[in-house]
Amino acid sequence: MLLSVGSSSKFTEIIGRGEACQMKLSEWPRMKEIGNAQLKFFENIVIKEQLDPKIVKQQATHLGHTHKTYARYGMKPHFLDIYQQNFMNQLKDLIIENKQEKMDFVEGWTLLIAYMIERTYFAYSVH
Repeated sequence: MLLSVGSSSKFTEIIGRGEACQMKLSEWPRMKEIGNAQLKFFENIVIKEQLDPKIVKQQATHLGHTHKTYARYGMKPHFLDIYQQNFMNQLKDLIIENKQEKMDFVEGWTLLIAYMIERTYFAYSVH
């Protein structure tokens, strides 16, 4: 998330809720809050719920509705493309010695993130 926010001044402004911040992005309390929420979200759907399709769909749709509330601050769905690109770049940089295991890991996260973003776009499109 930090890379995504840092790569877009508009995204930075939105995450900061329009308030200027002189701290480094990594020190923003809001970034810690968002990072912790993301960790909790993925721990829940991946570990606790073991990628139950109904739960993943429900949580992804809920996440989309939550993101839509930030539209009043200028949040746009295409910011998710920035997030996805940075997420995928981070996955590629992971060091996993077993090449097949790494390919499977990256493929799994690629599918999950793509689905999450698709559902978020859907939530933006409905009332």
